[in-house]
Amino acid sequence: ERLWQDVRRRQITENNPPLFRRFQYGPVYRYELKLMPGRFREFWQLDFDSVGTKDVAADAEACMILSDALEAIGLDRDTFIVKVNNRKVLKGFLTSIGIDDDEREGAVLRIIDKLDKIGWDAMLLELGPGRTDSSGAAIAGLHLPASQTDQIMSFLQSATGVASRQKVIEQLAALTAGNDLATEGLDELRKMDQLWKSLGFDEERIVFDPTLMRGMAYYTGPVFEVESLMTYKDEKGKTRKVGSICGGGRYDGLVENILGLKVPATGASIGVDRLAAILQKAKPEMGKAKGPILIAYFDDQLQPLYYKIAKQLRQSGLDVEVYCGFFKGYRKMKKQMAYADKKNCPAVILIGSDEAAKGVATVKNLKLGKQLSKTTTDKKEWIGKVQKEVPMDDLVDYLKEEFIAD
Repeated sequence: ERLWQDVRRRQITENNPPLFRRFQYGPVYRYELKLMPGRFREFWQLDFDSVGTKDVAADAEACMILSDALEAIGLDRDTFIVKVNNRKVLKGFLTSIGIDDDEREGAVLRIIDKLDKIGWDAMLLELGPGRTDSSGAAIAGLHLPASQTDQIMSFLQSATGVASRQKVIEQLAALTAGNDLATEGLDELRKMDQLWKSLGFDEERIVFDPTLMRGMAYYTGPVFEVESLMTYKDEKGKTRKVGSICGGGRYDGLVENILGLKVPATGASIGVDRLAAILQKAKPEMGKAKGPILIAYFDDQLQPLYYKIAKQLRQSGLDVEVYCGFFKGYRKMKKQMAYADKKNCPAVILIGSDEAAKGVATVKNLKLGKQLSKTTTDKKEWIGKVQKEVPMDDLVDYLKEEFIAD
């Protein structure tokens, strides 16, 4: 909805639509019956769109943005793949075999879109007579004749699993020869492929998948989806695929449906909560936020000093907290260190009466301590590396050098 409000404000018109590119993020909602890891009824989503261009270079760029963005936030390149297809290719093929009305075509696309969940055999049954699922429920079929279902299966399987993007195009071109719409779609895929090749996005990052549909009916051209290659165990201990992380596509007709203006557009969406859940599985260490540097509490007489130091450190750009727990035994160092560990504090500043008299502070580097605990068994050696006595006058500079870059 916010996108359409932005479009109105830009006064986009059919005759001369300006290029309008934008991104947004915020909460969205959907009716989700069965929740799975990373799938929520309310979640945060990031969208980016290019409105006012027919050039599929914008679609190609969206795929590169998705690939680069996921890698930049921490996913390893070999844990996901960007899949791309073009609705025009299948639409042209379906027309050539006699499926040429929008309602019938949409029904076929919705069944193909379920392929990853139900498999080839079940998909064939749903295109034909129907089937009974594992719960015993009857799933109605489209009752397409075998001549059509066989051709659809042959078309989809002909290039499925083919690694080379160029070979996928060649296979599909041979099956759609003479169909203008399919040819147009393949030409768009060729242009996208050439752009990716020139920028180093090979088949390890982006592939063509003729079975990729994207469920939304408003897509009119290139569609793309990022699939996680990771798995998880469900409540019954069964291994399952994580599946789609994010995706999008070209929706040249959607602006017209909503605003009555023929304006081309493309874009993609990333489910932030789903992505966060996947990151927690892939890299649990990233899921814990970095805590503040903790100033331990030893002496009531030194409390003003603790807060004076905290103020100086905060003004220098450091996140700092003075321990102020008030419960039985709250000053015990064991409890203070447990608190620092729970908050993932990178360091603890220790200033007792002896340190104050000497004008120094002891800095205990907890982050380094966790790393050394894996390799250092000698306690004295460990303490010698982890704890450092720092003059009060040098404390700000020392902590900035050690921790502000983190």
